[in-house]
Amino acid sequence: MNIGTLLLGLLACTLPIVNLVQGNQSLQRPFLINLLISMGACALALCLQMVNLYQLVKREDFSALMDLAGSITTVASTLVIVTVLLNGLSIMRYQVK
Repeated sequence: MNIGTLLLGLLACTLPIVNLVQGNQSLQRPFLINLLISMGACALALCLQMVNLYQLVKREDFSALMDLAGSITTVASTLVIVTVLLNGLSIMRYQVK
């Protein structure tokens, strides 16, 4: 995992929390922008991780690939699940009001 992936993953999870904490009453522009940036950051984090894996393949560093495959799969899946759940919770909160 590189620093870009980590920062984008944190951004993807932080923005929906900001939406939940702010407590806006409707689907306003900042809410939608945060939602789109969050999902985009999640996608970019996953793309950066795939580039990192591709670099390992290109270098034929198969021992590193075998060491990282399980943890990267777990972390990437967790990032997607948490991002989707937080954004979904944020959307549901504003649809109820």
